[in-house]
Amino acid sequence: MEEKLELKILDKDEEEFALCNENGDILTRFSVEYEREKAIISYDTKPDFQNKGYASKGLNLLKKKLFESNKVFILELINLSGEYSQKVAENAEFFPRGFSLSCYQTIHPFAEEILERQMASINTEDSRCKKLLEKIRGMRKIQNNTKQKLTDELDRLRRENEGDLDEEYRQRIEKRIKHLEKIVDNSIERE
Repeated sequence: MEEKLELKILDKDEEEFALCNENGDILTRFSVEYEREKAIISYDTKPDFQNKGYASKGLNLLKKKLFESNKVFILELINLSGEYSQKVAENAEFFPRGFSLSCYQTIHPFAEEILERQMASINTEDSRCKKLLEKIRGMRKIQNNTKQKLTDELDRLRRENEGDLDEEYRQRIEKRIKHLEKIVDNSIERE
């Protein structure tokens, strides 16, 4: 039976959130800073609850909530340090921004359509909307390229795993394959 988890709003400005279990224990705390069309997220998971998937689950719930509001189109995770934080980001379908592994981002799945409708409804070529739309299209292209690179890496590792490998290396490859499969499968499911 899957544990019942809930994302709670901790303040009226919707800048503080917490992932709580059914006992009301705070497992992971999230802070959100809004910058126009973007929300910058930081999080902290209590040590007793780390490496159990709570940060990724909470991040997915928060991402859904923020995108459903249609107030923001871009979410960023900043100051990520270490493999654990990067896996949390990747499991929640955030991708590295450029070559930086300390900043990951994701884009509202319908950002382009929403902006195009907004522009059509007010019957204008609002330069701010137009610039944002161009920015999001560029980001989407980078995100899709990153997804393709992950898929290519997964295919390469699967082929390599079929070869004659020492056990320790095989275990590392299988762990990476499992992680990549989760990311790639999540991304395909949502498309």
